[in-house]
Amino acid sequence: MHMQRLCYFLGLLGLSLSLFSCSRANRQAVAVSPNSTSQVAEPNSLGLPKGTLHEAELLVAGETRSFIYYLPAKLDPVGAPLVFMLHGGGGLGNSAMTLTTQERWNTLADQHGFIVAYPDGMNRRWNDCRSDWDNPSTSDDVQFISTLIDHFAQTYSIDQTRVYATGHSNGSMMSLRLALELPDRIAAVVGSAGYMAQNSQCKMLGTPAPLMLLAGTADPIMPYAGGLIDIPGDSQQGQVLSAEATIQMWLDMLSITNQPSISHLPDINPDDHSTVTINTYQDNLVRFYRIDGGGHTWPSLEEPARLQQRQNPHNRDFYAADAAWEFMQQHRLGQ
Repeated sequence: MHMQRLCYFLGLLGLSLSLFSCSRANRQAVAVSPNSTSQVAEPNSLGLPKGTLHEAELLVAGETRSFIYYLPAKLDPVGAPLVFMLHGGGGLGNSAMTLTTQERWNTLADQHGFIVAYPDGMNRRWNDCRSDWDNPSTSDDVQFISTLIDHFAQTYSIDQTRVYATGHSNGSMMSLRLALELPDRIAAVVGSAGYMAQNSQCKMLGTPAPLMLLAGTADPIMPYAGGLIDIPGDSQQGQVLSAEATIQMWLDMLSITNQPSISHLPDINPDDHSTVTINTYQDNLVRFYRIDGGGHTWPSLEEPARLQQRQNPHNRDFYAADAAWEFMQQHRLGQ
């Protein structure tokens, strides 16, 4: 029954079930495992040389944690930014990488010279603070991300003032947790189709990181107006605040009282039956993308083939990854 629910959930997300078969054969459970590396010779969609994809494991709080990461071909040996992209419930790091059409985060890494990491949640889920979820993760995912930051700092001399987190669905909710509980290590977060839990167990440990949130008003899983997360066959996923209440929570925590500047993206693809309104608050500390008619997807100019024929509307007016990176670049720790 749980696998049936999971498969249905992934179908709505548009994730291929082939992602379930991500191999662990080349991973070794040591403090930090030797990497297995693959390199693709052809250029990416921007015509730039592709970098290398690595997979590794490390031990965190007694658990072996796995992750993949992408190094651009032109990586600054000192001071590169680091972006974490967190998968949704039922996924893995590989599914987070392929969630974006043409592996857009890797393309941006090639273009801008940052490292992008795709960690795996234990049992394909993140511990995102929901107290009313019937099958939550109990792993210390905050410590996992913090340990990964240490690993990349020691191994690649990243710029620790430019570490960012983003994610989709359950991964978005985990990103919100990182903004609250690792504000001294995460410079900004971007969430897509995942809001704060109504009965959240997250702790606010300092001034939260700046937030950009993307929310579709026609999301069939994560209710834009708040309430029960709607996964068919599973009524115990817990309840979330609305997208707008999540934004208001951030405004309150950051003591922002001014009205937002409002803009609209050109509706370059009217066939997607959705439009985008952007509310930007106070020096870009908070940015809200309301996708009217949008579903439980990661927006991109192309519609992923796996979404066709599904009742999950996909906005095609912009690349969400590009918008996320543009927001991230405006923030660094210590500003």
